[in-house]
Amino acid sequence: GYTIGFQIGASSSLLFPPMLITAAVLALRRGHKPARYFILAHSFFLAGTILMSLRVLDVLPSGLLTLHGGRIGIAMDMLLLGVALA
Repeated sequence: GYTIGFQIGASSSLLFPPMLITAAVLALRRGHKPARYFILAHSFFLAGTILMSLRVLDVLPSGLLTLHGGRIGIAMDMLLLGVALA
């Protein structure tokens, strides 16, 4: 039932983070200084997303970071973006 759907979703979520970071690095190279904050903040979220996806695909075992990586990453993302705006 849901197993195939989860695997497809997890696999597709592994494609998004490299594209997002690539776009941010290109913006930074073009002189857009706020892109460095975006890269730093979103790196936590993207790392958590990748860990969760690899757990769903049975590449990594279940653990604190693989189960809650996305939540931890988005919390760090919000914190760092909030600091960057202050």
